[in-house]
Amino acid sequence: MKNIKFLIAAVFIMGCYHPTYLAANNDDARNEILNLIQETKRIWDTQNYSDLKSLWDETDDNPLYIPEERVDFPTDWNSLERYWDPVPGKKILDGIRNDYSNIKINFKRCRHNYYGSSL
Repeated sequence: MKNIKFLIAAVFIMGCYHPTYLAANNDDARNEILNLIQETKRIWDTQNYSDLKSLWDETDDNPLYIPEERVDFPTDWNSLERYWDPVPGKKILDGIRNDYSNIKINFKRCRHNYYGSSL
């Protein structure tokens, strides 16, 4: 559950600092967030964790993921890929299931635009 809270916080931050997200219709943004959550659940449930990379912007030079079970966390693509697939070709867990319920999306107006000045 902490991961999804981080995901939603990241979407909110992106909306505050990326102009393309500022112009998005709330219904479109809500559907995009819900689709992202469902695709994240689907991938986690398959245990093909390296497929999570498809949900990320691969042009980002500094991906950040904060797993709740670790003190240190991946901050680049190599460490993130090692986290997702620590022993290539071998499943590490017998099983895992993610489920999300009572999802509430509340859009907030950002106090600053992309360039840092107040709106």
